[in-house]
Amino acid sequence: MISIYFYANIKFFEVSPSLKSLINIKNFAGGVFIITILGSIVSQLDKFMLSAIVSLESFGVYAFCSALAMGALKLVSPITQTFYPKFVGYFTKNDKHLLRKYFHLSAQLVIFIFGSASVCIFYMGNDLIFALSGDVTLSLESESILRILILGTLISGILWVPYHMQLAYEALKVPLIANSVGLVLMIPLIYFLGKNFGTEGVSYSWLILNLSYLFISMPIAFQYVMKSEMARWYIWDNICPIIFLFLLVFLFDLIVPSSINRFFTFLRFIFIFFLTTLSILFFLPNLKKEFKMLIKKLY
Repeated sequence: MISIYFYANIKFFEVSPSLKSLINIKNFAGGVFIITILGSIVSQLDKFMLSAIVSLESFGVYAFCSALAMGALKLVSPITQTFYPKFVGYFTKNDKHLLRKYFHLSAQLVIFIFGSASVCIFYMGNDLIFALSGDVTLSLESESILRILILGTLISGILWVPYHMQLAYEALKVPLIANSVGLVLMIPLIYFLGKNFGTEGVSYSWLILNLSYLFISMPIAFQYVMKSEMARWYIWDNICPIIFLFLLVFLFDLIVPSSINRFFTFLRFIFIFFLTTLSILFFLPNLKKEFKMLIKKLY
C-alpha cells in the first residue's frame, strides 16, 4: 500500500472520503449488496434447513461435503478479481474487441483451473476425503453427496465470469431477480427433498438451483450483456472443455495406479489434477495462445 502511494505520488493527508462519490453510485452499490446478501442466503439455506430435518450425524457428513465442494470456488475468486477491473475499463472505453477477448480468456482460465479441480473431485472425491481424514466410512458415506454438490458448484463457478461482466455493464436486474426467485423456490424444494430423500435429496437442490441459473437466467442476462458471445461462451468456453475434462479424468483415473496409503492417495489426486490441467489446455484456444505468448516473453 505504501509503495503504491509513493508510486502514484499521492499525498496521504490530501486524500479524504467523499460522500458525494458514494451517493453517485448508491443504486449500483445497493444492488450489488442485495445480490450478494441474497446469494449468500441461498447458498447456505440447504444447511440451515437440513439441520432441522435429519440427524446430527447425517448433517455432519453433508456439511463436510458442502465445505469441500464450496471450497473449490476459492479457485475462481482470484480470476474474477483480476479480470473484473479489465471488464470495467474496456467497457468504459467502449473497446468491444478487448472486452470480448478478456471475457473468453477469463472464462477459459476458470475451466483450466477450477474446472479441472472440480471434475477431479467428482471422480476422486472419496479418495481425497480418505487422504485428508483417514476415515474410510466417511469417504464412502459422502461419495454420492459430494458428487452432486460438486456438479452444482462447477456450474456456479463458471457463472462467475458472466456475472462480473454484468457488474461491469451495471446490468443488475437479472441477477437480482434470479437470486430473489431462487430464494423463494429453494425453501419448499429443500424441505420436500429433505423430508422425502434425506441429505442426498437436499444436495440435488444445489444442483437444480445452478442449472436454473445456467439455462434460464443466464440466456436472459446475455440479452443485456455481450449478446453475440452467448453461443461461443456456452459451447466453446464451457460445454466442450467440460466434456473433455470428464473424459480425461475418467481415463487418468483408470490408468494411474491407486494406493491404500493416504499420502500416496493424495499424491495421486494431485498428479491426475496436474495431468488434466496440462491436457485441457489444448482444448482452450484463447488460453493456449496466451500461454504461448507468455513463454516467448520469458525466453
